[in-house]
Parts: sequence; structure tokens; C-alpha cells
Amino acid sequence: MIQPIVGIKLKSKRFVSLLNAKGQIAKHVFVYRDDFDGGKIPVFLCKMQTEAKIQKIFKIGQIEVPENYLQQISANADCEDAKKNSIRITTTLNDEGMLAINVAISQNKKYKPLKLYQTNVISEIEAQDYQDLQNSLLDYGDFVKCISTDAELLPEEDISKNEILKETNSKIKIENKKKKENTSDEYYELAEKAEESKTSVAGKLVVSVMLVLFIVAASIILIFRKNFKANLVEKEKLFTNIINERVVNEMNSEIDELKARAALLLKMKDSEIVNSFFSNNKDIIALISDETELFNYEYLYANGVKEEKFLEAVKVNKQSASRAKYGKTVIKNVSHILGHRTAVLFIPLENRKYCSLFFTVDKFDDICLSNVDYVSYIVDKKGFIISGIDPQLVLTNQNLCNDPMVAAYLKNNEEKFELTIDDSIYGYFAEVSNGEFAVVTTCSLSGSSKKAMHISREIICLVIAIVLLAMIIIWFIGKRISVCAKALTEATKKISHGDFNINLKTSSHDELGTLTRAFDNMAKSLMVRDNAKRALGRFASPLLEEKVQNGELKLDGENKFSTVMFIGIRNFNKLSKRFRSEELLEFLNNYYDVIKNNVIKNGGYIDKVMGDTVMTTWGTPVSSGTPKQDAINAVMSALKLRKAIIDFNVDLEAAGKPPVTIGCGINTGSVVAGEIGCDEFSSYTCIGPIVSIAAMAEKLNKKYESTILITENTYNLVKEFVKIEEKTPLTSRDIEKPIKLFAVTGLSNEDKDEE
Repeated sequence: MIQPIVGIKLKSKRFVSLLNAKGQIAKHVFVYRDDFDGGKIPVFLCKMQTEAKIQKIFKIGQIEVPENYLQQISANADCEDAKKNSIRITTTLNDEGMLAINVAISQNKKYKPLKLYQTNVISEIEAQDYQDLQNSLLDYGDFVKCISTDAELLPEEDISKNEILKETNSKIKIENKKKKENTSDEYYELAEKAEESKTSVAGKLVVSVMLVLFIVAASIILIFRKNFKANLVEKEKLFTNIINERVVNEMNSEIDELKARAALLLKMKDSEIVNSFFSNNKDIIALISDETELFNYEYLYANGVKEEKFLEAVKVNKQSASRAKYGKTVIKNVSHILGHRTAVLFIPLENRKYCSLFFTVDKFDDICLSNVDYVSYIVDKKGFIISGIDPQLVLTNQNLCNDPMVAAYLKNNEEKFELTIDDSIYGYFAEVSNGEFAVVTTCSLSGSSKKAMHISREIICLVIAIVLLAMIIIWFIGKRISVCAKALTEATKKISHGDFNINLKTSSHDELGTLTRAFDNMAKSLMVRDNAKRALGRFASPLLEEKVQNGELKLDGENKFSTVMFIGIRNFNKLSKRFRSEELLEFLNNYYDVIKNNVIKNGGYIDKVMGDTVMTTWGTPVSSGTPKQDAINAVMSALKLRKAIIDFNVDLEAAGKPPVTIGCGINTGSVVAGEIGCDEFSSYTCIGPIVSIAAMAEKLNKKYESTILITENTYNLVKEFVKIEEKTPLTSRDIEKPIKLFAVTGLSNEDKDEE
């Protein structure tokens, strides 16, 4: 990458460079008080395509001069020494590309230089989501345009007077205008030379499209009238089934929760603990078994319920309770006995015993009434309502056997059943697996007919308007296509006769424009395709094939900002002895499938497989958009892989094989990416110190008993998302200074570490 130019933009229509294309920084620059407003000086970065050509210009920040500095400048307004009426800007650049901008007041030593802005120039270019050129570009005449490798810093030069280093907007506009005019003339000249056809493309297009539109419109209306109502009804039925399934799932979870709390309550012996339990679980009223009777006396006193009522409720439902002795979880409505909307859950225990858990059904009501467009209610095996519809029906323990859906449930004795009543009401029930009761959900179908008719009328009006508008638009489009087709036909004839002197350019971006540009680039495209064909034989990745075909990949090497992760199996030599040779290959293939699926789903690329170690990259050859997002994706992939290996180990242990422990080493920075190898074999990979450090970090997981180790470079990009434990820095004779290492224990928004 060519060294970018960094500078500030002043009010006097001047751009002052602080860092030029040769990497030289300004010793000092004086900026006078009339050159900026409100203490704010914008900082721009110019990405260079070559040392002589600007690729993109965008604003990366601003210098905000402190208030006391501004006051001091104003105080020196009448001073004859102009430099006392200005601020002095100096810059520093370290080996890692970190550019710092410092500001002081002229020669006044009282005001020491302040570091007001700092940025990593290379990271700015790699990480910035570039704005549209028209939104971020300065007036072209305001910007330094380097024309040689000897480009100098121009802290005091008025760019508007430098004819060599500028290109004015007016000149560019004139040239662009000429190009557009020439393009139009070229098209029309070739179109006029072309032989006239017997029939017009525009006319055929209009007639054909109009015919298709009328056929489609008529078909849509007919099909709509016939099927739309049926589709609406099917959707209503589908939504009803979905709502029912959701309620059933929530009921299953609620029953599990009640069982768990009952088991916990049975273990409690101390009365204070029991009272504390009831205080924290106000929906639990009582628990009765052969060996214990526990009551929520706060509820009993508040609602005037006597203990005898609970024993009576158990006695009344003795037959249901006896089913609990044989492993059945049974629920019954006892609201009519206790005088409040409550139910009892008979829970099986060991040795053919059971316990009776009394609770309020408020939570059941909330679940049933969570969707007001559909009616859901709960009934037991005998048709008595437990929750839903009307609280009064629950309180009086009404039997709903006359309800068609309930009658079907009692008659068919099926786990799931659906029923349509008079084409106006649809119902669906499903039995709850955690108890002998079912959830019934119904909806009205009468609204579907009205909706179908209303939408049908709207479609007819819309189709008429579209057809009329399409006739006008297609006529003009057809005329334009006719002209383009004639011009391209004439150009094709010239090429067929060996005349390649064609300057047929266009600003159009549709298929015809693409075809036109293809004439000018034909020879170049054929050469690129041939090179790509030879290169494709050496790659196995579809991703690389696509990028090589599109010319997006430099095979001869390029600098990339990438995150590299090595994944290795701990103690692989020892582990491999537990497998036979054929089992070892099967194990490794399954293991690599787990890694591949995880890495690819998280936007990564599998660079190479080296025995028990896998090298993966983010940012090379494809990036998620920014280095920060690449680093986040890499760490997320490692965390997800750690969970995936747990499931993988379950299958291994089931097969009697030892579990796998992995280590991940992650590092971020600049690498060199390209094709490495010989004529017979080569691969696309990345190399550099960043890769070696990531490999070293992976090996240190065993020493630190960790799973994921990241370097300081990666940590700086992901620190707001992860929880870490700092480890002993990595040292080696191959690296200049120790590198900080951090063990990732989980995501910062998790309740506890995953390590």
C-alpha cells in the first residue's frame, strides 16, 4: 500500500499536509487564528492509488484546540509578531504507524504541546467504511496531488496558485462533458449506419410486454379469487397450530418448574426455610404427601382458606391421585373447593407414592391469553376447564364436554387433533406431555372472506394503473433499446471483419452498457480468463476460485490486515494411540468437519490443515468489512468452537473414545498474502510474524490450561465484547519484545465465564 497523505483543511482553501506520500512528517506548521472556526480543524486522509494518483479522500477526525489556547491567541491579536497570533502544530510517527498531532501556542513555553489527535494511519484505511466519494471529497483544487516520488511537504503553500500540483473542478467537468457528448455521438452514428429491420424492437417489446401484463393480470385476479381465501384460511389454521404449540411448550416448561419446586419443598425440614420458600413462591399454596403437610399460611390467612379444604380436595380427586402412584402426572381444577382459581398437581414419587402440589393458575391464564386474536384454554381428561376463556368458568369448575373441540378430545383420545366447525371456526388441540390435560386453541375464519374481497378490488385497480403506466414507460425504454441494439449490431459487424478500431464507450450500467464495455476489454478479458484457468487448477477452495475469476485476488502478493487463528489438539500423539489407523482418520475427518462448519459460518477461511493443527484467517482472502469485525468474528468462532467440541466429545465418549481438548491462538495484524509453491503445486496463504505469533499462542494453551489465547493486538479490537484473564507475556528470541497474552473466558454480556 502506498503511504497515505494526512493533513488539515484550513478556511483559506488550503490543504496543509502533515504526513506526505513518502512517509515524511512536518517539523512544524503555523496555523493562524483566521484559518479555523470555533477551535476545530478538520483532519483528512488521502488514500493513494500510486504516489502520483489519489484514490480516495475522506475525513477521519478533527483537532479541537483548548479554550485557554484560543483565549491566548485572541489576547495577542495586536501583536506585531504574527507567530504569537497562531498555534504551532507538530506531528510524530512511530514504527507501528501511529500518527500523533500535537498543538502548542507559537513560541510561548508556558503552553506546553498537547496531544490532541492520534490515529493509526494504516488501520484507518483498512477499518474505515469509506463514504461515497462525492460526500467526502474536498474541492479538487484544494488538495495536494503528488506528481513524483520527491513530493514535498507544503505547510505554507497556497495550492490555488500552484498550476503543476492541482486539477481544477472546471477542467474535469469540461473533459467529462466532452466524453459524454462523444459517447452519445458514437452511439447514434453507428445506429444510423445500421441496416433498418423490418420490425422495430421497441414495437415488439411494447406489444409483447403489454400482452404479458394483461395475461398476468387476468391470471392473478382469477387465481386470487379462487385461492386467496383458501390461503388465508390455511394461514389462520397454521397460526392457530403455532399458537397452540407455543402454549403447549410453555405449559410443559411450567409443569417442569412446578415439579422442581415440589421436589425442593419436600427436602425442606426447617419451618423457617419453608416459610421463606412460600414467601418467594407466592403462587404455591400447599404441598401434601403421606409424610408431610406444608401450607402457605400467608395465602391461607389472606384468602380465608382452611387447611381442611386441601384434604377435601385430595379426597375428592382420589381417583386421579391414584394414577399418580403409577407414574402419571395429573392436574385437576380445585377452584370450586378452595373458592379461588387454583389447581392441584399430583406428582409421582418413589415406591408408588405421590405428593399433591396446590398452586394458583394465574400463570396458566397469562400463557393462554398471551395472544388476543386466538382463544386458548386448558381442559383435563374429563373435560373440566383448568384455565383460560372466562375466569368464572374456572372458578366454578365447569365441564366443557359440549364444546365441539373438547368433545373431540374426549372421544378421539389422540395427542393432537384439528377440527373445522361450519367453515367459520377452526380449532386445534394438543395434549401436554407433562400432565394428563390438553391445550385447545380456536380462531374465527369469517374475516378471511371479507379480506379477500377487499384486496381483490384493490388488485384490480392497481393492475389497471400499472398497465397504463407500463405502456408509457416501455415505449420510451423500447426506443432506447432499439438505438443501442443497432449500434452494437454495427460494432459487431466491424469486429467480424477484423476492424478493432472501435471507441464505443457508454456511461450506462445496464446489460447493454456492460456488453459495450466488453468490446473494449475483450483482449484483456481473454488473457485474464486464461490466467485464471491455469491458476484455478491449483486451488481447492470455491471462494478462491471465485475471487481469482473476478480478478479480486493478487496471486503475486499483497499486504493484508488479517486476524489469524491456529486450532490444535492437545496431546495429540498420546490421544492418537487410543485409535486404530482407520478410526484415527475417521475421527480427524469428523473433527475437521466441526471446525470447517464453525469457521465458515463465522466468516472465516480455512487456510491449511497441518496434521492435528488447522490455520484459519479472517480478512484474508475475504473480510467482514473492518479489521475489528474480523477480529470479533474470529473470537466468536473460537468461543462457539469450544462449545461445539463439547458436543463432539459426547459422541466420542459414547463410542468409548477419549475426549478431545483443543487450544486456539489468535493474533491480528499485517500479513503478506499470495500464492506460494512451485509449478506443480502451490497454495494461497498468508505469512509474516503475525502468523508465527498466533501459532506460538496456540501451543501455550496447554501451559496456561486455557482454551483461547489472544494477543494484545486482537484484544484491543474485541475488548468491549469479551471477558479475559491476562497471562504471562509471550517471549521468544524471534520477537523483539514480549507480547501480552489474554485468555478469553467468555463474552462480556454473559453471567459467568465459560472457562
